Amino acid sequence: MKFKSKLNQYFKKSSIAITIGLGGLKLIKAVLTLVIIILSAKYFGASSDRDAWLVGVSIITVFIQLLFGPINETFITKYIHIREEESEQSVNDATNSLVSTIIILSLIISAGIFCFADSLANLFAPGFTEDQRKVLVLMIDILIPSLIMLEIVNIWSSILNAYKSYFIPDLFSFVSLTLNIILIIILSPSIGIYSLIVSAYIGSILLLIILYRELKYKFNYSFKFIIPNFQQVKPFFLFALPLYVNYLFSQADTIIERNITTTKGTGSVSMLDYARKFTELPTGLMIAVVTTVLTPLLSLYAVKNTAKELMEETQKYFRFTILLILPISIMLIIAPREIIEVVLVRGKFVEQYVNPTSLLLRWYGLGLFAVIFYVVYTQLLIAQKKVYFFSKVVILTYVVKIGFNIFFNNYFELNTFPISSMLSNFIMGLILMYFGLKEFRKKMLTDAFFMLLIFSLLATGGLFFHDYLKPYLKNNLLVIFISFAFIFSFELILILILRIDEAKIISRFFSSSYKRVFLNGKKD
Repeated sequence: MKFKSKLNQYFKKSSIAITIGLGGLKLIKAVLTLVIIILSAKYFGASSDRDAWLVGVSIITVFIQLLFGPINETFITKYIHIREEESEQSVNDATNSLVSTIIILSLIISAGIFCFADSLANLFAPGFTEDQRKVLVLMIDILIPSLIMLEIVNIWSSILNAYKSYFIPDLFSFVSLTLNIILIIILSPSIGIYSLIVSAYIGSILLLIILYRELKYKFNYSFKFIIPNFQQVKPFFLFALPLYVNYLFSQADTIIERNITTTKGTGSVSMLDYARKFTELPTGLMIAVVTTVLTPLLSLYAVKNTAKELMEETQKYFRFTILLILPISIMLIIAPREIIEVVLVRGKFVEQYVNPTSLLLRWYGLGLFAVIFYVVYTQLLIAQKKVYFFSKVVILTYVVKIGFNIFFNNYFELNTFPISSMLSNFIMGLILMYFGLKEFRKKMLTDAFFMLLIFSLLATGGLFFHDYLKPYLKNNLLVIFISFAFIFSFELILILILRIDEAKIISRFFSSSYKRVFLNGKKD
C-alpha cells in the first residue's frame, strides 16, 4: 500500500511525471500492438484477405472521423470549459445528450453503409477482383456495429482524462490487447482473417463495460439514453464545427489513398500498412500522451491568460517529444531492411515483400520526425480557440497533399503516400508554430532550429555508422541494437554540446548517478 501511495504521489507531481507514467504504459501497449503485427505477418502476410480487412476498417474509420472526429479532438477542451464555467451537473447532462446524439446518428449512418456496401467497395477498392470485392462487402457488413462502440469508447475515455484519470483507459485496453493476441493465436488457424474481427469486438465490449463502471462509481457519471437536447449538444458541435471541413479533406485523402493503392496489385494495401504501423506505434503513443496531458493543461493556461506559461509548457513538450522520437525516427531511416527482416519475415510474409516495404518504412521514418511539429502545435492553437485559423491551414495542406498523391503516384508508386504525408505534416507544423504565439516566435523558431540540427547530425552520423558496421555483422538484431545505442549516445552528446534546456536535466542525472555509484561506494 505504501508503494502504491508513493507511486500515485509521484505521478501527480507534474505534467512531465504524468507523461512518463502514461508513456510507459502506452509503450507496453505499443509492444503488444507490435506482437499483433508480427502475428498478422505470420498468419496473413500481404494477402488479398488482409487487403480486404484493411479497406473494410478504413471505410468504418472514415465514417467515424467524418461524423465525430472533430468532436473527439475538441471534446476534452470543451468539457473542461463547461465544467469550470457552469457546473458538474451541467456538463454531465450535456454529455448524456451528446452520447445519445452519437448513438442516433450512428444507427442512421450504419443503415446507409449496409444499403450501399457494394458502392462503397467500388469507391474504396476499384482495383479489387470480383472475389476480393465480395470479401470486402462481407467485412463491411460485419464491422458496421463497431462504429457506435468505438465512438462511445472515445468519449468516455476523454471524460476520464478530463478528471485527470489518465491511466484507467490504457490499463484496461492493455488487457484488451492481450486478449486480442490470445484470440488471434487460437482462432487464426481455423477462421483466418475473421479472427481479427472476433478479437476486436470482444476487446471493445470489455473496454466499454470497464469504462462505464469507472465513470459511474468513481466520478458519479451515469449514462442514460435520452432525447437529445439541442441546447446542450450545440456547444460541442459549434466548438468543433470549423474542424469538420478539415476532416472532410483528411478523409478524402484516405479514400483517394485506398483507391489508388488497390490498383497497385495484391498486397499493396498490406505492405503500406505494415510500413506505416512502425511509425503509427510511436506516433500514436506521442499523440495520446500529448492530447491526454498537454491539451487540458494548455486549455487551463489559455483560460487564465498566462501566455508565458502557455509557451513554456508547449515548448517543453515539443522538445521532450522530439528528443524521445528522434532515435526511433533515425533507426527507421538507416536500417529499414534489418527491421523488416527481424519483425515481419515469417510465415506468409515472404522475401518478395521485403524491399518495397523497407523503402516505404524509410520514408515513414523521415515523416515520424515531422509529425511532432504538427501534433504539438495543433494543441496550442486549439487551446487558444484559434480553430478557424487552424482549419484554414489544414485545408490548404490537404489540398496540396491530395494533389501530390493524384499527380505523382505513377512516378513514386506506393512511396507517394509517405512522402506526401511527411511534407504536409512538416509544412503544416511550421505554419502553426509560426502563428501560434507571435510574441514568443523567436524562442519557438530557435527551438525548432536546434531540433532540426540535431536530427540532421544524427541522421548523417547514424547512416555512416550503420554502413561501416554492416559488413562486419551478419546478425540483423545485433546491427539494430548497436546502431540504436550509437544514435542514443550521440543524441545525448549533442544535447549537452548545444546546451539546449534539456542539457541541465541530463547533467544533473549523470552527476547524481556518479555520486550514488562512486562517492557512496568510497564511503562504504
